[in-house]
Amino acid sequence: MLSSSRIPSDMRFCILACVFMASWGMMQLFVVKLIPMDLSWLGLGMTSFVLSEFLFAITFPVTDVVTEVWGARRARLLVYGGAFVNLFVMLALSLAIALPSPDYWTPKNDAYVLLYAAAPRLWLASITAVVVSQLLDIYVFNEIRSMTGDRWLWLRNNGSTLVSQAVDTLIFYLIAFYGLIDNDALISLLTGNYLLKILLAALDTPLVYAAVIWARGNDMPEPTSAGAPAVS
Repeated sequence: MLSSSRIPSDMRFCILACVFMASWGMMQLFVVKLIPMDLSWLGLGMTSFVLSEFLFAITFPVTDVVTEVWGARRARLLVYGGAFVNLFVMLALSLAIALPSPDYWTPKNDAYVLLYAAAPRLWLASITAVVVSQLLDIYVFNEIRSMTGDRWLWLRNNGSTLVSQAVDTLIFYLIAFYGLIDNDALISLLTGNYLLKILLAALDTPLVYAAVIWARGNDMPEPTSAGAPAVS
């Protein structure tokens, strides 16, 4: 396997961009799948989480690594590119729902339509929440970096995630489920999913350190205190 020092810097960025956009694009395929989650031990009873949360958990470490190594401007480009990919997936799925099917495929087509016909509200919730929270994550990460310099990557990684994931959870679940379920269930859903996201964020901290080392390679200058690579 080639070391990162043998991979050009732009190629390393492209690899991370592909991971980010593929994860975000696939989220729309899993956003309609809810899984039960027992939080009785926290006094929240039975709640659920959206399966796409696991794909979503991949996107924040990627933007944190890109912000750390290449700066906030590159990270924001990822978010804008991801938004385009999401819109494309949403339009493609909407077209697939609208297109007719042959008679022998009608039962399966009806199941397909039933599954995704309710998705536009979830798609709107997802793309709104992700764009807002990712841009906020980049901003908070960069602000913490301006105060800490090159130290304490774990602090800016987890600190920015704590703030941005709270905003993401609030926006997504209010748009997606407000008025469809009772308020007690909605609060349980919000709380349970936020705790899940924070747990996933804590677990990914070692991966962020490893990814930053890989992304910098030997040809990448140390980033400045503003979070962008130093330029001679």
